[in-house]
Amino acid sequence: MNPNRRIAIVAGVLFIVATVADVISRAVLLQPILGAPDYLTRISTNENQGLVGALFLAIGAAAAAGIAIALYPVLRTQNEALALGSVGFRLIEGAFYFGIVVCVLILVAASRESRRRNSRISSPSTGLRGVMSSVTRIPPRH
Repeated sequence: MNPNRRIAIVAGVLFIVATVADVISRAVLLQPILGAPDYLTRISTNENQGLVGALFLAIGAAAAAGIAIALYPVLRTQNEALALGSVGFRLIEGAFYFGIVVCVLILVAASRESRRRNSRISSPSTGLRGVMSSVTRIPPRH
């Protein structure tokens, strides 16, 4: 098999994986709970949905970074500087994806802390304050 054909197949599969993972995570799993006005309460009742959404986002992040890494050998033959730029920007895209994953996991932890306290979180800052106080052992403000 031609090496360029193999690279094209790998890059195409990574494009499909990144697109499907992003659509599943955002439209199917996260949008219904994060788009609601009481999203922190919704996350506490649908915790697994949030975790699976974060998992699909992480898969999309790895696939997005892998696209440029897979295409680098072909792009390098045309222009090495642009090939490196492509890899760099795709890695930045993956880093932003992982930042979103961290934010979703923080929201899941805040909703878990709220459920543990058997109270309702009225704002994101209240939930984050509760999570941080449980980690640092500082009593929360009321």
